Amino acid sequence: MGYELQAVIAGDELLGAASRDIPGARLAPLRQGLSLMPMTDEVFDAVTDGSTLGALGFWRLPGGFERLLAQWSAAGPVAYVEAEAFGGVGEQRAAV
Repeated sequence: MGYELQAVIAGDELLGAASRDIPGARLAPLRQGLSLMPMTDEVFDAVTDGSTLGALGFWRLPGGFERLLAQWSAAGPVAYVEAEAFGGVGEQRAAV
């Protein structure tokens, strides 16, 4: 069995306000006042600027999205996370 995760994690209020204008953005509440926004195809298309993918060694970080994440981080901690595993082997990446 395997899994994949590509998401943004930040405080409830910060991520709620930041994602309000992103088509298809949905938030999942986590503990300790955090929320997770999955990187769906619709969100990916809404936040990419069309530049080269794979920034910082990530698989699915939309081109140019790191600039938007940096803007959001002025209001509090923001993390972009990716993980994938299959058959007990996998990789994880995060930028906070």
